[in-house]
Amino acid sequence: MIGILGGYMKVLLDNDFIKISVRERSSKNVVLCFTGIGHAMGAVDVQGEEFFNISSMATTVFIIDKQRSWGNNFDFLELRELLSPYTEGKVVFSLGNSMGGFLSILASKFFDVRSVVAFVPQFSVSPKVVPDERRWRRYVDNIKAWRYESLDGAFLDGVNYYIISAVNDVELIQLKLFPDGDNVRKIIFYGDEFGHNVAAPLKKVGALYGVIDSCFKGECVWTILDDLKGVMKGVDVRPVVDYS
Repeated sequence: MIGILGGYMKVLLDNDFIKISVRERSSKNVVLCFTGIGHAMGAVDVQGEEFFNISSMATTVFIIDKQRSWGNNFDFLELRELLSPYTEGKVVFSLGNSMGGFLSILASKFFDVRSVVAFVPQFSVSPKVVPDERRWRRYVDNIKAWRYESLDGAFLDGVNYYIISAVNDVELIQLKLFPDGDNVRKIIFYGDEFGHNVAAPLKKVGALYGVIDSCFKGECVWTILDDLKGVMKGVDVRPVVDYS
């Protein structure tokens, strides 16, 4: 176990491909929290457990795809079996940023997930599916076999999906590929502060976990988001985006 302030985090699996750790709470809720690419330090992207404060509210399973394979280096069926002691009989949510957002949506195919919150997710990074997506080619080029080439077929009836993203040329490449539907809610930020990292500006003004919690509860998040316009210069938040 790893000692942390306010509790312990148990490492369930740690190998060259994946790290899985859990912080348990006395809660009916479980959050599957998928880490993204990482944060640049020099020429190295450093990964770690993300959205850590969620673990103060619910049992949280932190999942790190160490090879940045968009899930292609591990088996979700095996992952489901490993995590069954923590998910069975619980209300399951999934959460992630960037690559973690992709994985949080994909997880809804394999776990009985109630709601997914995905910050700036990709629909696909496969050059066959999205040839204009070039941001992570140094990782994508190392994917030898594609188990999960895209999120086609990953959006299920009965699951609430929240895609929280921003408008710019590179994000639009991905955004326009996501399906529309009554259970697929797209929350789009317009403003100079919002590029590929939407979560950080929200955290800076103390709104991040309120937005996530409202999405998990199925509440209207627009009241919270409208309030941001008063504290974030030049921000606009809309439920739709013009892809033209």
